[in-house]
Amino acid sequence: MQSELVFGAAIQKYEEFIPGEYSSGINQTRFQVLGAAMFREPCGALVFETEKTPGKTPQGRLVSIYVSPAHRRLGVGSSLLSSFLSHLRALRLYEASFFVRLEGDRRMLPPFFQQQEGVETEILEFPLGRCSIKDVIAAFRENGLLKGAASGTVAADLKGPERQIVSAYLREEFDQPLEDYLNAETPGFFQVDHSELSGILLFSRGEAALELSYLLNKGGDGRRLAGLLLSAKEHLERLYSPWEHLEMLLTTDQALALYRKMFGEPRDRAVLLRGSIHCR
Repeated sequence: MQSELVFGAAIQKYEEFIPGEYSSGINQTRFQVLGAAMFREPCGALVFETEKTPGKTPQGRLVSIYVSPAHRRLGVGSSLLSSFLSHLRALRLYEASFFVRLEGDRRMLPPFFQQQEGVETEILEFPLGRCSIKDVIAAFRENGLLKGAASGTVAADLKGPERQIVSAYLREEFDQPLEDYLNAETPGFFQVDHSELSGILLFSRGEAALELSYLLNKGGDGRRLAGLLLSAKEHLERLYSPWEHLEMLLTTDQALALYRKMFGEPRDRAVLLRGSIHCR
């Protein structure tokens, strides 16, 4: 069994092991791919990126790791992780991080990482709300949350100091780059007032549905919240069917309170895995 960095057309052999939401980042060379093969048959892939941000310890970020069911428990995942860490060391990067929602096959990740040396993990659990885009927009309207003008800036339109402020916040709070929210299908909306980040609304793509993954409205300003929600409404209506399924990860007290006001008590829970890898 061997694992190695793959580039260009060679990545196509490993596409079935790579979540679709990372394809554009791979095509733009933001993400890199380690492919694993056993007897020349592709059997797994690890997607990652590296960063050297001024003022922070240079590190890598493990974005995705997947091994085909037929090749599990054969050391393929451990080999991919080992190759990833060797690549980081060659670049003089000695830390890596990961942050994923545990759904589908990803539920196997905690025991896998627990068996690896130098890996620290933390399980996070949050209430989870489910509805359609049509239902959530109707609830916003019924609760008077769609008045005024849209005031959230989509990530792709952030400029200069605002872009730096948002980028620093995402790295500090979530260990995520701003680039995660430049994709039109999984946008982020931000409000920056007087050089301070005051409002955030983040979307991501889960295995089964679009996710509203984070809501923050500093100071509880109703007009600011309405501006964020209006920005998201206009964007989502352009991209998605009204019946598109939406899952809301209620990761802040504000998000939970807003959901309870609109829909009542959430019935489900979302489990996330956050971790760090030390590879000195």
